[in-house]
Amino acid sequence: MSTDQSGIHFQYTSRRIDKLDQPAQFHAQFDVKPSLITAQPGTLLQWLTERYALFTTKGRAIVKGSVFHKPWTLQNADADVITNTVADSFSWRLSDHVPFTHYSKSQDAYFLPFQKEGTL
Repeated sequence: MSTDQSGIHFQYTSRRIDKLDQPAQFHAQFDVKPSLITAQPGTLLQWLTERYALFTTKGRAIVKGSVFHKPWTLQNADADVITNTVADSFSWRLSDHVPFTHYSKSQDAYFLPFQKEGTL
């Protein structure tokens, strides 16, 4: 994966070379808008950004780690997705959808140790 930034212009390029899955590429350019926003309660943007837990598995156990952070300070961004074959192995055509794109310069977050929540 590579990233290039020039002012408010960002470019991301990534490629999957996993031998267990088909190759894939992602290449996009983003232009960040200057005004700062926060996600409003009940919106898709809030649901996507205000995550306060991480879930994973450890063996057959489902574990959860709590995450603490202030609400994200975001900026709207325009995206030009040049290549996106990441979901092709699932037969999903992501190129048919308009990107829902935002940017945040940084975010401090604190994580608690993972605790068992269940089993598979």
